[in-house]
Amino acid sequence: MPFAFNIIAELKNEGFVDLYIRELPCQEYQAYVDERLSLTYLPDNVISSPTRLMLYFSKKLFTSKPYDAVLSMGQVGLCASLMASFVNKCKKIIFSDEYPSCWPINQWASYERQAITEADLIVVPDSNRFYGLAREVPLNTSHKHVQSLNLSAKIRSECNIPRERWHSLLGVPIGDKIILFFGGIGSHNMIDEILKTYDSWPLDYHLVIRGNSPFQRPFLDKLVSAHCQRKPICITHEIEPESLDQLITQSSCTLALYRDTGKNMTEMGLSSGKILRSVYLGTPVITSDFDSLKYVSSHGLGLCIPTTESLVASMHSIIGSQHDYQYSCLAFANKHLDISGSIVQCLDAVKNARPRCGGV
Repeated sequence: MPFAFNIIAELKNEGFVDLYIRELPCQEYQAYVDERLSLTYLPDNVISSPTRLMLYFSKKLFTSKPYDAVLSMGQVGLCASLMASFVNKCKKIIFSDEYPSCWPINQWASYERQAITEADLIVVPDSNRFYGLAREVPLNTSHKHVQSLNLSAKIRSECNIPRERWHSLLGVPIGDKIILFFGGIGSHNMIDEILKTYDSWPLDYHLVIRGNSPFQRPFLDKLVSAHCQRKPICITHEIEPESLDQLITQSSCTLALYRDTGKNMTEMGLSSGKILRSVYLGTPVITSDFDSLKYVSSHGLGLCIPTTESLVASMHSIIGSQHDYQYSCLAFANKHLDISGSIVQCLDAVKNARPRCGGV
């Protein structure tokens, strides 16, 4: 996620970075690779169990250069960090965007909790998430934390591509409205309920779904067939981040709904990259009616709705006051979403963190 990758990308200016990822190869990550940053995609057999992961990194670490810091995120990353920090006796920086309680209780979970309690610095996308984390894992005042905005440092606030480019690419008539859904596709972001409403949308409102991977296409096609007769426009191939930014700016609004599956969702706050990216680019959002997301409606960034029954009416309301919402989004971004400032603050905290184990 951007709130972690921003810092990793900056750290290569301070030294050498070895980056291990448990995702599919992505050109967005590949663009950062050079003589100062190496990138390794972890194979499935390595991440099949904590034991295999520990063995993999033990072989790597005892034959590699010593590290000054280990930065990690996710259960696999936190598990690996235990081995890496033990071998190097270095500081441990944890990026936390999900509560441990959202995962099943297993061996991965126990290593995750251990890594969190041993962290020298915890980086969160929303400061309130640290206090939520502290309610689940024993943390005390010796645990330092810092906020890093969940926005890519490469995002652009101005667009140089002609305004109607995406309308032409998607076959949407000029003047019609693009309603955008982008990011992960699953029950947790209420894609089922959104699709069930699509047949009742005005014909000049076009749902555009931009997924994260071509592997989502069969799943998405199955959902569409089950829930609506009218076919949304689906994009599952990889597109440049700048092109996605253009698509966002040319959309009338973004759908960022979340299902109440527990506090990991209800305490979303500023953790939602989908909301922040849209707002930063001046596109209002329709999101869920959680207390942590009320800043969307209170600052005029869009609307919060309890169910999708009011989705069409909410789209009408936003489109009817499009310019007002756009102005509010850009004003909020200018005041509260200082990406460069966030990166500098977080980078300073990472550099100044000291290992409690007494390492270098």
